[in-house]
Amino acid sequence: MENNDLNNKIMRNVRSRIVVSNLEKEETMEKSKRKHIISLCATTIILLSGSFLSVNAATDGKLVEDIKEKYKEIITIDYDQSKYKLTETTEEKSPTGQNTVTYRMTSNDGQEEIYTIILTEELDKSNLKIKDNVKEENEEEVRELIIEDK
Repeated sequence: MENNDLNNKIMRNVRSRIVVSNLEKEETMEKSKRKHIISLCATTIILLSGSFLSVNAATDGKLVEDIKEKYKEIITIDYDQSKYKLTETTEEKSPTGQNTVTYRMTSNDGQEEIYTIILTEELDKSNLKIKDNVKEENEEEVRELIIEDK
């Protein structure tokens, strides 16, 4: 009887050790897979940036200029001027200490407000500026915000 109890304890102990070692192996395999994926992503990014730089150098900077042009097209802040009016422009510091320009747009019925916040320091780093165009169309003031090269 005691021999059976002892055998059962030994069997349970061995089984629990096997389970623990299997779990440890699975964990190390997952970590190695993650490291492998991260290294593949890093290598891909390095190769792509290197090829971008070499193509840009071969085209005398034309590639970067083309991207800046597309960037300007994408960043034009366009809003439905029949529905919203640009009511306020304020320059201030954000809680994080960055200089910002906030454009407040309100709907014609006064129900909605849209705030567009632009970090001016980020624009300066990218050698860009924000331009506030005011035009007269059909006896109405039309404003558009455009981000462009300095």
